[in-house]
Amino acid sequence: LDRPSTIYLLRLAHSGQEWLKLGYSEDVNKRIKEYGLDPNASIDLVYTVGVKTGETALALENDLHKKYNEFQINSNLMKPHMSKSGHTECYPVKIKNLIKDDLLALKSI
Repeated sequence: LDRPSTIYLLRLAHSGQEWLKLGYSEDVNKRIKEYGLDPNASIDLVYTVGVKTGETALALENDLHKKYNEFQINSNLMKPHMSKSGHTECYPVKIKNLIKDDLLALKSI
C-alpha cells in the first residue's frame, strides 16, 4: 500500500453484456488478467488516475464506491463474466461519465 498505484475505470463487454469496473492497482494490466475474463471479452480503459500510494488509492476508490453504491451491479450477475475476481464493484455503462468526471477531479488533488 506504500507504492504508487492507479485508480482505473474499465468498460468491459462480453456475451452481449457491457459494464464498468472501477478499481485500483499497482499494475492495471496485471489486475485485468486476474479477473478471469473470457478471452473474447472486450476491454476498454476509459480513464486512469495515478496516485502516490496504494493506501491513498484505496481510500479514494472506497469513497467513489460509496458514492455510487446504489448503482452497483449485483456481484452474482457479474461472476459468470469475471470468474476469478473483480466481480464486485461493477456498474452500468450509463454512469460512465459521472465516474469519469469524479476521476478527472482527482487529477487536481
